[in-house]
Amino acid sequence: MNDIIIKTETYFSKKDRHKYFKKIILLFKEMLSDFREENKPLRILDLGCGPGYFIKYFKNNFDFFYAIDSVDYFDKRLLDKRTFFTKTDALNLPYDNDFFDVIYSFDVIEHIENDKLFLNEVKKKLKPGGMFLLTTPNYSRLPMTLHNIFNLRKWPHLENINMFGLESIHIREYTHHQIKKLFKEINFNKIIYKPLYLGFFPLNIGSFYCPGILKHFAQYHLIYAIN
Repeated sequence: MNDIIIKTETYFSKKDRHKYFKKIILLFKEMLSDFREENKPLRILDLGCGPGYFIKYFKNNFDFFYAIDSVDYFDKRLLDKRTFFTKTDALNLPYDNDFFDVIYSFDVIEHIENDKLFLNEVKKKLKPGGMFLLTTPNYSRLPMTLHNIFNLRKWPHLENINMFGLESIHIREYTHHQIKKLFKEINFNKIIYKPLYLGFFPLNIGSFYCPGILKHFAQYHLIYAIN
């Protein structure tokens, strides 16, 4: 087993142990099932796929999965006649307009300088009535709120260097008001917001859902949008 496969397996295993990723996979599968029309395969884009963690769990023998990232460390063992990877820029997707039924992008937008251009590109590539799912860290999440009180963060900042040796720069993060305002400016037909995971994320201590006023301190924003 070569070094990249060992790192990929370690990466996947680490995520598998976290309750958040178990829940987000189940939630996405449920949303996809509700969205699907009977006996119709979907074209689904994983926008900012990394090594392919989510495709590993979402792919099936029915739909067509497309994965893109600006860096190529995608697990090629996931490729088959219905799963494709392309190294490309998220702001200039190499697909026809109205091509995808579903696009999802988990923890990507915070790394992109021009967030409006990013969302407009997504909107162009989605079919009318297509579904877009996005998650991004909440600027006001509980641990970050403590960082901000003591002025420990500067922007943009280096979140970490991942196990593949790649820097993870957050250009910005959003409060729940800011992310909802951004999506309204892009004119999706329907926008639903959900706050996800309240607690201390690295310690795997917390609750997946955030009731009431506690949504302000959620770890992640989830946006569900219909084109």
